[in-house]
Amino acid sequence: NNNHQAAFWDDPLPSNATHSSRFRIYQSYGIHPRYLGEHPKNDLLRLRDFIQTRPMVAVGECGLDLLNQEQIGSQREIFAEQVKLANEFHLPLILHSRQMDQPLF
Repeated sequence: NNNHQAAFWDDPLPSNATHSSRFRIYQSYGIHPRYLGEHPKNDLLRLRDFIQTRPMVAVGECGLDLLNQEQIGSQREIFAEQVKLANEFHLPLILHSRQMDQPLF
């Protein structure tokens, strides 16, 4: 379950997803570059807290997206901080790149 919009991080999983023994849902949390929100630095603090308190398997979906071109500077900053969090807590990243492959890598 890729939770990449901070505005929805507190929403519960759909009830049908938690009642079946045939499915296992693994969580990831991240700040998608198209959905930075009004206070992305506060979202980074929440993300750190989630990493420490919730079972999760990856950070992301995070990266750079040219469709949100007016916020490229913020995207780079928030992406770099998510990379640091993933490294600090030994988690993989789920990357997003839309027409920004070279700058991302």
